[in-house]
Amino acid sequence: MTSLTIALLLAAVALGVLAGAHYLGRSRKPWVVTLHLAAGALGAWLFFLLLHGRDGAPPGLVPGLLLGAAVLGGLLPRLIARRARKPAEWLLVAHVFTGLAAFLTVLSWSARL
Repeated sequence: MTSLTIALLLAAVALGVLAGAHYLGRSRKPWVVTLHLAAGALGAWLFFLLLHGRDGAPPGLVPGLLLGAAVLGGLLPRLIARRARKPAEWLLVAHVFTGLAAFLTVLSWSARL
């Protein structure tokens, strides 16, 4: 299940790069964003199942917090973009860096299993 978690989170990163390229190119591809959201949410869910299911697993507080912040940081800009575009863009930038940090810490955490 660890490899499936990493594969889903890697797919979320790749789809996020693709969604970001479309965003910067001012073209809208909602299916890319939907797949990005699905892969990221499923990967985070599997990570939390791994944390809960293993008694001898190393503590995963930092990757868990970063994954939660990345998911929340990806959903919030969508909710506030219509009213305040600049803060939404800054939240999106924070989402990118938090998501990458979460992916790297999950990789580090899974290497210790």
